Amino acid sequence: MTMKTSEKKLENYQTEITVEYDAADLEKAKTQGAQKLSERVTIPGFRKGKKIPAQILEANLGKGAILDEAADILIKKAADDLIDNHNVIPVTQMHHEIITCEDGKPFIFTLTFTPYPEVTLGEYKNLDVPKTVDPVTDEDVEEQLNHLREHHATLTDAEEGDAVQMGDFTTLDFNGAALDETFTDVAAASTPFAEKISSAKAGDKLILHEDDKTYAVTVKKAKKVDYETYTPFEGGSGTDFPLDIGSHKFIDNFEDQLVGAKIGEEVNVQVTFPEDYHAKNLAGKPAIFRCVVHSIKHKALPELDDAFAKKASKFETLDEFRADIKKNMTDAAERRATEAQQDAIVELAANNMTVDIPPVMIDSKIDQLINELELNLQQRGMTLSQYMSMSGLDMDALRDTYKDAATKAVRTDILLDTVARTENIRAESTDLNIELQYMAAIYRTTPKQIYKVLTENRQLSNLVANVLHRKVFKFIVDNSTAAEKPAETPAAADSDTAKE
Repeated sequence: MTMKTSEKKLENYQTEITVEYDAADLEKAKTQGAQKLSERVTIPGFRKGKKIPAQILEANLGKGAILDEAADILIKKAADDLIDNHNVIPVTQMHHEIITCEDGKPFIFTLTFTPYPEVTLGEYKNLDVPKTVDPVTDEDVEEQLNHLREHHATLTDAEEGDAVQMGDFTTLDFNGAALDETFTDVAAASTPFAEKISSAKAGDKLILHEDDKTYAVTVKKAKKVDYETYTPFEGGSGTDFPLDIGSHKFIDNFEDQLVGAKIGEEVNVQVTFPEDYHAKNLAGKPAIFRCVVHSIKHKALPELDDAFAKKASKFETLDEFRADIKKNMTDAAERRATEAQQDAIVELAANNMTVDIPPVMIDSKIDQLINELELNLQQRGMTLSQYMSMSGLDMDALRDTYKDAATKAVRTDILLDTVARTENIRAESTDLNIELQYMAAIYRTTPKQIYKVLTENRQLSNLVANVLHRKVFKFIVDNSTAAEKPAETPAAADSDTAKE
């Protein structure tokens, strides 16, 4: 079969390819189409799978059934041929439109799609990115030791009458309300809380709760008040919530204000949400939390001595334990520095590349990132809708938060794909077998079963792409100057800067 093509660039990064097959090719495809229909349909008097004469098929399925089947065959053949033999790489589905499909005439149709962008590689070899290793200080080691002491701490129930102290472990109920409206110089008698402030004196500052509202009131002279209304917000309440006082899990100085509270007492905690708070509807707003502590456990930390070293490690003395912690932290700092350097090398190569990325590729990556977020939330017992509500985001705003990360990821993928083609790097069967064995070990199954699951879920191509990208990533790093230079510490870098 001979296929004639012509290409035209459209708006919005799309391409249209017009394809033409000879009338003879259409006739051959009709023969194939009739056979395919014979295998699929059931017609009285004919066994399924046996060849059914064309006139019988058309009588039962309609005059154009075989022609439609032939068109589908040629459209698929054209798409496959363009991808396999003409260096066409679509990043969207190909949509077809038939122009001519008649017996005795050429079959003409168009395929419209967004193609892979044109890429001009910049420098991606011999790239020079310094490696900076953060030094591990004695203070870092002591901080790690204190974390271990926290892990080995003992908790004892507070005695009756005890108050919350910094470092205690508590459980509490809380109900939060965020600032809604502010009123000034209002007659006290006209307020919703008039009875509650009837005996208040000028200068008094009160927190009052009425129905589902909270009020912060300042009493003034002449029976006037200034007050603020606070309204509950989604995600702002908790029951029997566990909280380490001093852990700073809650915003602002929330935990500090619980110090001194006793079991069963109500405490009004006043805080302000950070300006960069993830829930945009709360960012920068004052809030009041009505809290009741239900339990208090005092925390006792073990002494930092040889006995602690024996309990928390395989070492006999605290000095040996300290030395081992410092070694492990130094090794971890080295690994982080290496990973950061390698990422920076590949990012530099991506930035050296010239490419106009079709927005559809970024949108597709955003879809992927949001799907991953949704799966992660499900594992924590939360839906995407709940997360967006708590964060004060709609879908458009959520997608916008992922735009920069998605753009960077797509640009990196394009770099790795293009270098792979330029350098003839492939994901060989040996590479894939190693990856399947690795995955099988993680999931405690066989490589064959992993392969089966990936194939059934149409994820095998993703595995191949991931393996290929790692090979190209390593190729770019191996061809940089990274291995030729010793690592710098921040102090050394500062010293060099000072010399300049």
